Amino acid sequence: KGLTPDKYTFVGLVDGLCKARRVDEAVDAYHGILQSFPGQDAYIHTVVMDGLIKVRKFNAAIKVFRKVVEEGYTLDAAAYTVAITGLFMGGRAGEAWSLYRQMKEVSLALTVHTYNVMVSGFVKERDLNMVNLMLQEMIEAKVELSSNTFLRLSKFLCRPYHSNSVIELWIEMRSL
Repeated sequence: KGLTPDKYTFVGLVDGLCKARRVDEAVDAYHGILQSFPGQDAYIHTVVMDGLIKVRKFNAAIKVFRKVVEEGYTLDAAAYTVAITGLFMGGRAGEAWSLYRQMKEVSLALTVHTYNVMVSGFVKERDLNMVNLMLQEMIEAKVELSSNTFLRLSKFLCRPYHSNSVIELWIEMRSL
């Protein structure tokens, strides 16, 4: 009909397919879009990674992330945070930490959501040292815990074997 699709059209198509749980078709459409219309922005990559993560295809999501980085596409903090979420959900906390550090190295502005994903991920992994480190970073950045992260952290810290230093940080976070 003479209308030319744009980046919003492409994102809408891929996002709609993902939400309809037709993720394999979304991935096929995504690859076709990149092949026919190179130079897409970060949002389309984020949408396809998020769709893969929601159907528990964590390795496929990380593969998309790595390929996008390798091909030189510009990614934003949201794309990195989605990739970090997938890594934690896939049980790859060490890689999530590396990606978080990489975000900082490339000077991406860390979001409140990124910090909360990191704390929640390390709580899930029961990694007290990393929870401690993330809480310290959040305090320095004056970032608040989300209510969900606060509840997860509260349950985690109610265990009798946790050190007072982490509980003190948690109390300091509450007062932010």
